[in-house]
Amino acid sequence: MTSIIDTVTNLISLPHEYEWLDFKGNWFSKDEIGEYIFAISNGAALSGREYGYIIWA
Repeated sequence: MTSIIDTVTNLISLPHEYEWLDFKGNWFSKDEIGEYIFAISNGAALSGREYGYIIWA
């Protein structure tokens, strides 16, 4: 089983964001977070990925 540290390390080493991967700084909107998670999960499904990721730094 892959640890969360390994997963995040692999994700941040990718050359750019994808439909299933997004990096955020200080962004947070309680009114939009559900829609955003829904969009990332749809992007993962359409890309044939098991998971989508939003990483706040």
